[in-house]
Order: sequence, then C-alpha cells, then structure tokens
Amino acid sequence: MPRRPPPSSSLSPEQSDTKHREIELKLQITAADADKLQRHPLLKNYGVGKPQREDLLSTYYDTGDFALKDLHAALRVRRTSRGWLQTFKSGGEQHAALTRRNEWEAPVAGAALELDALRDLVGKQTYWGKFLRDADLQPVFTTEFTRTAWNLHLPGGHVVELALDRGAVKHGRRQDAISEIELELKAGSTYALFECALRLLETIPLQLGSLSKAERGYALRHAKQAPKALNAAVLQLQADMTVEDAYRAIFSACLAQIEGNQAAVCRGEDQEGLHQMRIGLRRLQSALDLFHSVIPVPPPLQEQLDWLSLHLGPARDWDVLARVTLAPLARASGKGSDLYRLQRATLDIARAMHHHLSAEIRSARFTALILGCSAWLESSVWRVEDYRARVRDDILYAPITRFAQKCLKRSQRRVLARSKKLDIDDGRGCHKLRLATKAARYDAEFFHSLYAAKPAKSAHAYWKTLVALQDELGQGNDAEVADRLLQELAAARPELQASISFARGHLRADPDSRTRKLRHLLKRLEATPLPARKS
Repeated sequence: MPRRPPPSSSLSPEQSDTKHREIELKLQITAADADKLQRHPLLKNYGVGKPQREDLLSTYYDTGDFALKDLHAALRVRRTSRGWLQTFKSGGEQHAALTRRNEWEAPVAGAALELDALRDLVGKQTYWGKFLRDADLQPVFTTEFTRTAWNLHLPGGHVVELALDRGAVKHGRRQDAISEIELELKAGSTYALFECALRLLETIPLQLGSLSKAERGYALRHAKQAPKALNAAVLQLQADMTVEDAYRAIFSACLAQIEGNQAAVCRGEDQEGLHQMRIGLRRLQSALDLFHSVIPVPPPLQEQLDWLSLHLGPARDWDVLARVTLAPLARASGKGSDLYRLQRATLDIARAMHHHLSAEIRSARFTALILGCSAWLESSVWRVEDYRARVRDDILYAPITRFAQKCLKRSQRRVLARSKKLDIDDGRGCHKLRLATKAARYDAEFFHSLYAAKPAKSAHAYWKTLVALQDELGQGNDAEVADRLLQELAAARPELQASISFARGHLRADPDSRTRKLRHLLKRLEATPLPARKS
C-alpha cells in the first residue's frame, strides 16, 4: 500500500481532474417534521417536476486499518432503481454542515467493486490510483434508506436538489436511524443552499447535520465515543491575502469552533465542550470588533451572537465556581462537611444550567445562527450596493500584512493605556484590562502565521506574555464572579450562609501577591517588543 500523506497535506492526493465537485448542506429532521416538509411552500413554489422516490442500499469499503477513514475519503457501491453505482469521495472541506468534496462516480455491473474502472476515473498514476491498486478493501458497514428528491429552480438561476433521506446506518445488529435533508448545489451560488435551509427553518425545526453517512457508519462500527471538545484551529494566513480574504478565513475558523462543539454541549454536562464553544464565540466577537471599521456585521446577526453569549456565560460561570473554585475547598474539608454541601449545591445549579443550554443549542435558533453566519460569508453582502456605504473599499482589498501590523499596535496601546490606570481594587478597571488583553491575545493568534523566522519568535514571546497576563486577570475575574454567584446563592439558600461566608473570605485572601504578579506581567509586556512583519 502507498505511504499515507501527512495530515497537513490531506488534499495532496487530488492530482487528477475531478469528475464532480459535490457541494452539499446536511440538516437533521425528526420523523414527524419530515411529513411536514413535503408540504413546504419552498417545494411547491420552486419544485420542477414530480419528486423522485427510490430505495437505496449502499455498502461502504475500507482497509483493515481504516486508511480511507483516516484520509477523509469514502468508497461505496450503491444499489439504485437504475442499477448499481460505484462512488469514491475524498478531500474537500467542511464547516457549518456544508461539505465540498471531490467525487468520482460510475455505473458497475453489480454489488462488487470494480477497482480498475475506478482507477481509470481517478487516474492510475495519481495517489488514489496507486492506493486503489494496492489496498485490501473489505465491507465495513451499510446504509439503507428511502430518498425522496425534489429539483428546485430558484430565482437567479440557482438549481438545488433537496433530498429527504429516511432509513438507517447498519453494522451487524447495531443501527443508527437516518432522518435528514441533503441540499446539493447543481447550479449557481453556494449561498442558495443557505437560503433554502433558512427558508425551511422558518416553519420546521432543524439541526445541523455535520456528520456524513460514512462518518456515522464508522462511529457505529467502532464503540461509540462521547463527542470531543474542539479547540481553535491554528490559522494559516498567507502574506499575499487581502484584508477581505483574511476576514473570511478568521470568521470561518471561529465559526467552525462554535459549531464543532455543538455535539459535546448537547450531551448536557460537557464542561470542556461548553468552554471551547464560548472561546470560539469570544474569538469571533473579537474578530468582528477587529474588522468592524472595514466590514461592520449586520445588527440582526450581532443580536444572534449576543443571544448565544447570554446562554453560554452563566453556564460557564457556575461550572467554574462548582468545579474549579470550590472543588479544592470541598476536598480539603471532607465529604459531608458544610463546604462539601456548598459545592454540591453549586454543582446542581451548574448541571441544571448545562441541561438548559443543551436545549438551546438543539433549538432552531442555534441552527439559524450558524446558517446565518455562513450565509453572510458566502453571500459577500458587503459588496452589494445598499451596503457599500458602510464598507471601507480602500482597506478591504489592501494587503493583510499592513492591516495586521496596525491592529497589533492598536491592541497593544489599548492594553498599556489601561494598565497605567489600573487599581487592583477596582473590579471594573481590571475587567476592562482583561478584555483588552484578551482581544490583543486573539489578534496575535489570528495573525501569527504572517511572521516567519525571527519575527515569529518575537510574535510568540509577545503572545506568551499576553496569555500569562490574561490568565492572571482571569483568576481575579473568576473570584469576582464567584463572589457574586455566592451572594445570589446565600439569598436563596440561607442554611448555607456559614460556608458561603468562609468561601467568600477565602476568595479575597492574599491580594498583595496578586498585585505583585500583575505588576510584574505588565512590566514584562511593556518590555516585550511588538513583532514586526516579515519583509
């Protein structure tokens, strides 16, 4: 078998012309709402011809060590009403349930793979051609479902296939139900997929469907694992990008972190999933502030982001109080102590907040938020005439390197200016400094890839100082928030008053040490040079 390419070159096997570039958006729908779909005005007003209904049975293949899965590829043979089809998908990109993939497809005589024919399609001398020549491929799971498909001819010349799939992914005796909508672009702009999804969402509650049928099959094939929290991806901006290019890349990466933690948050008690979704949202807000003078975000979109922040914030605050601030005190005092009971009381509240948040993340409003953000990026509305008065064309198409340097200088000045006015006992002033530090840190992370060699070392030193300062300020903020929450709890649970008073006293301990640490870090930041861009 040919050597696998490294993860950073996941697209490198694509060396031949693709037979088809598949662009689709996947949404989950309940069985009850699937019946409503067929009466939706979108289908009545724009559907051309009668809907096509067929039963589809697919067998997916892979090697014994699941090489195709690791390379984000999928190979299947599907029985359709018109005969058998062999399909190979690979490469591409995915965010907000939108998938762009390379696809090769051709008829075959029956249920067996015809690898020579497939190699002719992908190119015998390409990576995939050699892979298919040498690979020992075996069936790993099947999908069996009924597809009802409508062809939608939308205003502006866009053509979209809307398919409703209902059935199951199967492996042995295990199976996972399929009830989903696939919107596939046949002609026109990708924006049309989001427009269709948002129109459906007006009357039908839908959830994002980020997993393909193949990915669900592999999850079923292996023991099901709990969804993992998704950290921020490392951004790779290029020096020849424009400000608009960088805006798209940064916005998309932040949105991917928010959407990528949906499954973890929906479990109900995943602390890290919640934490990472909140970081993704804060990074996105920081990015929007960074680019506000160039591309101001529409108020309705900002309102949706504010709504999400209002739900993520309290749940995270109670998490930190219960599991970080009070947990060591409860352990030290022992099970059954007053502090232990206090910690259990805050843990109960944190769990209740998680379950409430889980319901919100499952709601149509969260789906609309992700789809709305994605539609904003795909549509480039900022280029439309009635929006142009608010957009800075002189900056929009300028090199990102100049813009980045100005942003870093501005964010550094803001941090240093607020640090000079700092009073350690002024909670509001510390909060403002923390926010400025966090924004400066995110700016440094967004633009880090624009620096090379010695400038990169300088950028890393600057970033490390900001991280240390943010962490120290964050501990102070956690103490302020914990004190407020404990006061709220005291009013509701007077029997816990004694332990609450003790915990609040503990939070206020050793302010001199904190002051010294902050002063040291602020001096370090002032002495750390701002990274200069590469020439």
